[in-house]
Amino acid sequence: MIENYILFGVSSLVLILAILILIYLFNERRFERKRIHSGYNALIFSFAVLVLISLIKAVSSLDNVIHEELIASIPEITKYIGYLSEANNFILLPLFGICILVAVALFREGL
Repeated sequence: MIENYILFGVSSLVLILAILILIYLFNERRFERKRIHSGYNALIFSFAVLVLISLIKAVSSLDNVIHEELIASIPEITKYIGYLSEANNFILLPLFGICILVAVALFREGL
């Protein structure tokens, strides 16, 4: 049981850090050269996808922590979280990897 709480804490921490990195990239983008703006845009989009991935992981670990309360409020919550996890594994994770690779290629081209 304690591992579920630890997993939820780590998932929440990753979500908060991803949001902070996204805010930092938005602020840092204003001061960069115009030649590498496309690389920053790809990096910002990839961190937005990371925020979605982290949000889905946090909701999934929250379901493990307070499963009975969620079942009482939303009866089919386990099925919905399963669908979100599948979309996370088959769509969002490969999209995140591709966006990071595109951002690296655009940064190399801009320098």
